[in-house]
Amino acid sequence: MTQFIMSSPTAFGIQYEINPFMYGRIDQTNRTRAAQQWAELRNTLIHIGGGVTVAPHGPEYCPDTVFIGDAGLVAGEQILISRFKNEERGAEEPFFHSYFVDEGFVVAEYDTPRVSREKLSFEGGDAIFNLATSILWLGVGQRTALEFKSCIEAFLEDETIVVRPLELIDSRFFSLSTCFCPTEKGELLWYPPAFSDYSQYTIELWYPKDRRIEISEADALALACDSISMDSHLVMPEVSAELVDILLARGYEVIQQDMSEFVQSGGGCKSLTLKLS
Repeated sequence: MTQFIMSSPTAFGIQYEINPFMYGRIDQTNRTRAAQQWAELRNTLIHIGGGVTVAPHGPEYCPDTVFIGDAGLVAGEQILISRFKNEERGAEEPFFHSYFVDEGFVVAEYDTPRVSREKLSFEGGDAIFNLATSILWLGVGQRTALEFKSCIEAFLEDETIVVRPLELIDSRFFSLSTCFCPTEKGELLWYPPAFSDYSQYTIELWYPKDRRIEISEADALALACDSISMDSHLVMPEVSAELVDILLARGYEVIQQDMSEFVQSGGGCKSLTLKLS
């Protein structure tokens, strides 16, 4: 059974502006509606055969702990907690550290003496495994610094897993999870303009044309790539009928969720979950 952790949405709201989705939306979150959307996502995952553990909500001054997919990188019983570039989200780190220790995880340490978050940062949403090819894709250039790659390699301690950086060049797609979604069917849902030319070339080397599904700008901004792939299921925010038709024709069971309260903060279905297995 695929296992996920979700974090209670009780403290969720837009209290600051750290990505373009948030601009002009401070204090505009409907918390009741957000809680309903979160619960519907949890129920959907359970309905399709997933297991969900619910973590407590973070402090009121940490509204984004609900996006637990950003908490860090999990490998077995170990976790590498994120070192968030934004100070606002950096306040979440003690909460996540305490939670995962209490849950029995080994929390990895890394040495960052006198190095600012601006120069050495890492966010869990930038690290996406593709175990079929023993690759950990790493989004860099927005929230994660390329220099953090060595910390991740030391954490993994597995020479069979190659960490491949992908440069993100559009501030609207600040995390790899917003524009890059490998599926369990071996295909890729992605938005090419979010990446540098060289990173597009790298992706195209690993995913042949018939395995790549390029999405429109509108669907990218609806966070279509911030989706959960589980067997043939794709659990995703509400997207265009055209994209749904493409996915259905490829054999996916598309489950759309109203994630509007979270999308306006820059997060979708995948960001609200941390996949363990």
